[in-house]
Amino acid sequence: MRRNLRSALVVLLLVIPMLLGGCWSRREIERLAFVQAVAVDKAQESDKIQLTVELARPSALAATSQGGGSLESAVWRVSSTGYTVFDAIRNFASQAPRQLFWAHNRLIVFGEEIARDGLEDVLDAFFRDPEMRRSVKVIVCKGDTGANFLQAEVPLERVPSQGVVGIILSGIEKLSTLVDISLNDFGRALAADGLEPIAIRAEIIDLPPDEDPRGSLERTPISKAPRITGAAVFKGTKLVGWLNKAETRGYNWIKGKTASSVIMVEKPNERDKFISVELVRASSRISTEIVDGKPKVTIQVKAMGNFADRENIFVNPEGLAPSVLSIERQMATVIRNEIEAVINRAKELGSDIFGFGETFYRFHPKEWKRLREDWNDQGFQDLEVKVEVKAMLRRSGLIELEVPLGK
Repeated sequence: MRRNLRSALVVLLLVIPMLLGGCWSRREIERLAFVQAVAVDKAQESDKIQLTVELARPSALAATSQGGGSLESAVWRVSSTGYTVFDAIRNFASQAPRQLFWAHNRLIVFGEEIARDGLEDVLDAFFRDPEMRRSVKVIVCKGDTGANFLQAEVPLERVPSQGVVGIILSGIEKLSTLVDISLNDFGRALAADGLEPIAIRAEIIDLPPDEDPRGSLERTPISKAPRITGAAVFKGTKLVGWLNKAETRGYNWIKGKTASSVIMVEKPNERDKFISVELVRASSRISTEIVDGKPKVTIQVKAMGNFADRENIFVNPEGLAPSVLSIERQMATVIRNEIEAVINRAKELGSDIFGFGETFYRFHPKEWKRLREDWNDQGFQDLEVKVEVKAMLRRSGLIELEVPLGK
């Protein structure tokens, strides 16, 4: 018995080390190229696509972090073509000495041309890639290619993609005139019934030319810069149009995603002079109903703001100043106009980006079976939408005017 136990222990000691080899699929960090952003465009060959990646250059970033003030570019941009996304990725092996690593990717930028043709095959490849994070942001470059967008630089950042992400986050936090759409958000909209996708709209602006151009491995004078200017509207996987900044904020009012912003209203009793009202809180509620067989939607928005400017608006002790009530009415009007503008724009494009159809599907499933057949083509365009807005000033900063007795 002891001999059998001893033999079993010997076998276990021999087998266990073989099972503990945890580095069988290791990849050395020195052999990896970290992708920071990727652009997808149509290639010059009609049946191919082009991928352009922004790769971090560790040597340049390390020199900067050590106080060296290197003039080298912190990234390397390289393009590859193929019949599919996977084919183009594999073809990078003929140019890049390291294997592309996608877990640090922050942006997917589509050129307008390929976005209008449709992104079904392209998106499928990114959804299936296990290294691709679902939090990567989806951008469409208006009037240009994604490759050219990656050439634009943000003056305050060494890595351009990091600067673009910063602009997006800052705009959401301070302006609410843009959307923050991830690959996961885009995919969910594609899979949902009664909801169409939306993406970040970006453009390239030209900066005044600079002198003293340098070599390709040094930081060149910045001639083009990125701008986030609203949202891109899709119908399925095809781009169908754009939302400007005001319409994009209208979209955020409806979706309850307006974090902070500035609303400009006319100064009471003074034409062509304006007051800035800082939005501090907002909420929205969407309700649906079927009346005489027709769908109806009611959008209720509540907004609260503060005076951002130092304005001396006097109030009578007996009640609230009429000027404050006027400002609140103007706030409500601005919000209502932006909501109505984006709804009309979406109806023109035939794309229910708000998910009204999805709401009918959730709360009126039987009626939705009838409505879904021609929802984007007819039902959504004929949908009756009622907008109710309530705006308030939280801290008006009023100066109470004391009136002496006997006057």
